[in-house]
Amino acid sequence: MYFALLCLAPLLTAAGPLEKRQESSSIPGTSGGFCGAVFNTDACNKAGWLKVWDTLASHGVTDSVGFSLQPFSQKNSYNVVSPPGPCVEPEGFNDARLPLMMDPADTNAAIEMLKSKPPPPYLGLFNEPDLSYGGYTAVTLPEDAAKNLTTLIDVKQPDTRLLSPVPAYPSPDWLDQFDGNCTGCMDKIDIISAHVYHVKPEDSVAQIKAIHDRWQKPIWVTEISPTTQMGNCQFSGEEMKTYMTTVVNAIKELGYVEKIFWNTGAYGTLGPGYEHICNPSLTNEDGSATTLLDTYKGLCSF
Repeated sequence: MYFALLCLAPLLTAAGPLEKRQESSSIPGTSGGFCGAVFNTDACNKAGWLKVWDTLASHGVTDSVGFSLQPFSQKNSYNVVSPPGPCVEPEGFNDARLPLMMDPADTNAAIEMLKSKPPPPYLGLFNEPDLSYGGYTAVTLPEDAAKNLTTLIDVKQPDTRLLSPVPAYPSPDWLDQFDGNCTGCMDKIDIISAHVYHVKPEDSVAQIKAIHDRWQKPIWVTEISPTTQMGNCQFSGEEMKTYMTTVVNAIKELGYVEKIFWNTGAYGTLGPGYEHICNPSLTNEDGSATTLLDTYKGLCSF
């Protein structure tokens, strides 16, 4: 999923706590823990943006992902505040952020990141390469992605775990075609990244099981929510909490999902009038916790 929620397109081994990065690190990565949050491109435009990360962290959210390899302050799509200015990142936010390559335009910078000392502990490869949102991101064919990523995968550092490219759902063949065109690449990829958007929890779990059956690797669900623009989610606030509780508990029981990232960490709805319909927001406009975040907190520990 990409952009602000207002612009949504239609739509290991056994898991365990991961080593926490030092809070003083200038290298992006992720912290220890199971629960993360997605930050769409309108996140910095919220009145309470600078409070959001403290609110989430105090409720057990340890990781974040956005649509950027660079810090948000260096990414044009996140600098949409009015009046115009850089997206200031809250203290500690970048330490918990998964650096994510959007498309081949990020490859050279990602290679330099891998060569840096220290390299990032994690790096995500290509966000939804099979689908372009509003022309902002490139569509990348599997064979082109294979050619583009071969050098990067070859320079991978032993202390960096690579996340696979993550196709938009449903695109069941893109990763297989990538594998067929990039000899040995999937052997060097440590984690399979998945985007999971289903209204029925059992459908979400079935998708994750199918991914694991195919690749037999740890999984990070780097986007999850029942929210789509297709009109098939009409959950009330209480129904959203029930959905979250059911799907997160079922995912935890699988034993091979290391992390999940709920969409969305900053306030965002499907549009005007949807404040109380299928609202997935973990925080309010002012940066305070929603009752959904209270539910998430209770699910974030084993």
